Amino acid sequence: MKRVYIAHPLTTNIEPWNDLERNFERYLAFCAMAAAQDCAVVSWSHQTLTHLRKLTQGDHGFYMKTCLALVPCADEIWLAGPLQVSKGMRMELECAEQHGLEVVQEMAWLDIDWWPSIAAGMQSRIPLTIEKLVQQSHGTAVKKGWWGPDGNDERNIGELLMLVNTELAEAMEDYREHGMAGLSHLTFSPDKRKPTGFPSELADVLVRVADICGRYDIDLNRALNEKLRYNEGRPFRHGGKHA
Repeated sequence: MKRVYIAHPLTTNIEPWNDLERNFERYLAFCAMAAAQDCAVVSWSHQTLTHLRKLTQGDHGFYMKTCLALVPCADEIWLAGPLQVSKGMRMELECAEQHGLEVVQEMAWLDIDWWPSIAAGMQSRIPLTIEKLVQQSHGTAVKKGWWGPDGNDERNIGELLMLVNTELAEAMEDYREHGMAGLSHLTFSPDKRKPTGFPSELADVLVRVADICGRYDIDLNRALNEKLRYNEGRPFRHGGKHA
């Protein structure tokens, strides 16, 4: 598992980085992003950092010594904010370079409004039910305007099915480019926001199907269970079929 140190502004006079609580929220958002990529964040806990600030009465020097002691424990450093607003970040970067850490500079500097959506990435550790998949997929599609302002617009069924097909085609394109090595490798765009790769395209297939089921009240959970039960009782290779 890759170990990541997230360098972020703590306090500064430069907006919008002058709000301590907002900066912590951004930091937690990057922690969620790292967890979604199976990375371990090298850091004190949020609670520990809060108590350290109180115990040292804002002694930034002691705080920075603590942070700099952790930097060499990581494999790479993420710059979760602009270097020009934070002397501490510049110190952390210098320490990381001295210890040969890979530097990830093209981070999306998250506004606080991003936190709920990024934190939702942590839900990937919680089992997702079919009902939740349908509800969330269709709810998001409605919210993003794909079913009209009231969510009741009709769409061409053939078009909806072909959109499912396009996701399969994108999975095929990813396979053509990366082969077997990419089948289980979930990647992210350079700004670390958008999931990419073969697993992500298969996820898009499920999202498209779930959206259709949500709009037309199709009980996908029941249909899946009935189909699985039926398949269990089918003969070997479905009676001699070759494919």
